[in-house]
Amino acid sequence: MLKVISNVSRRGLVLGALALCLTTTTAWATLVQGGYLFPGVDMGGNLSNGLGTPGFIIANINTNTGKYKASGKAVVQNLSGKTQTFINSPVISLGGTVTSSRYSCSKKGAASLAASGMLVL
Repeated sequence: MLKVISNVSRRGLVLGALALCLTTTTAWATLVQGGYLFPGVDMGGNLSNGLGTPGFIIANINTNTGKYKASGKAVVQNLSGKTQTFINSPVISLGGTVTSSRYSCSKKGAASLAASGMLVL
């Protein structure tokens, strides 16, 4: 009889610990999509909003801490004829602080964006 009680109490402890873990981890990530202007690249290799096109970004936001990771793709004009990469350029603004970003545009205009930062919640 003692063994049955100890097995039941072990299961109760495990289930209780699992319930505690689930209730304390309330930092769920939320997926957000929105329209965004991807800048193009001019003949000198500089970013130009006039050569850009609208696209979509997807941001995973930790609603507890405000940290986010965003990414997106679009096709823009690249008049430089070269692949261009911009690190930590002010290309994205979701509000708050951008801690790192990478925006690249291929010779044919395939643009991709990856960024992370902190929102003010």
